[in-house]
Amino acid sequence: MWDISPEPIQEYQLRLSVMEAKNIPTEDIEGTSDVFVKAWMDPANTRETDTHWRSQGNASFNYRLLFDFKSPTYSKSESEAYKLKLQVFDRDVFKSNDYICEFVLDLSLIVLDCRAT
Repeated sequence: MWDISPEPIQEYQLRLSVMEAKNIPTEDIEGTSDVFVKAWMDPANTRETDTHWRSQGNASFNYRLLFDFKSPTYSKSESEAYKLKLQVFDRDVFKSNDYICEFVLDLSLIVLDCRAT
């Protein structure tokens, strides 16, 4: 007999270390930016770094963000489920934060490797 039952769902934790950001454009009138990074795999579970105030192009964080997730996921396709999205913003106190840039990292191959062991 072959076991054709679905793969059991396992819990994982992603640990993201945000060390520094370089070549950040200055968004404020003084020639600085108040930089912070927002990251998520699931939009309902976003995490933020602290703010590097008055940055002039480089920001140093040394900040760790933790994400708990389950695999396999049956609600989304495998290619869409394991994408880590990072966005960099300029924090503003009296108006909305200014969007600077975004990066999407596909973790599906790494998650498949973890599930294979």
